[in-house]
Amino acid sequence: MKPDFVAPKRKVYPPFIHLNSSRAASLRWGVRLRLTRSPQVESQQPDIRFMILGGPESEGHLTGEALKALIQNGVDDKRRIQGTSSPHPFLYNLPMNFIDRFRKQLSLIDLQFEGDPEAIRKAVWSCYQEKPVKFKNYSLFDPGAFPEKPLSGQITMRVTNPWIDPPEEKERAAIEKAKALIAKLKTRSIDQ
Repeated sequence: MKPDFVAPKRKVYPPFIHLNSSRAASLRWGVRLRLTRSPQVESQQPDIRFMILGGPESEGHLTGEALKALIQNGVDDKRRIQGTSSPHPFLYNLPMNFIDRFRKQLSLIDLQFEGDPEAIRKAVWSCYQEKPVKFKNYSLFDPGAFPEKPLSGQITMRVTNPWIDPPEEKERAAIEKAKALIAKLKTRSIDQ
């Protein structure tokens, strides 16, 4: 039986392939932005139950390592992904309920560094079978939609320099208050 999904016929494969129970697969490209947006997107779509990690590691960003650590270890109270050496392992702009839901809803299939399109095809095919199928070290099948309601929301803030943004809400509020005061003083000086 031929799988519904056909992997690209080039040597570079996308780092993430998301699968849902309706046999659809979407390719997800990107480095930090994709890792930030994935928990939001998947939490809103309960049919997505698997994430296939494939291709090489993102040099310098270590996105694959960060994703594995996120699913396995989660984040601390400052939203830092635990157990990764990624240079910027923060998910400042996502609510904790999205991160927790992402970890509960998805199963990661780690095919990183394999580079074999046939392995990706077989993994995709295995994920939508009605009965469990043995694939590498995984027993895969379509578990159906996640039983909880989809989450609704949006990314809470735009993070431009995560190493500069303060991790505490109080600090952020103080900075916003200071910015508002500066803007008020500027308008007063222009008016005079």
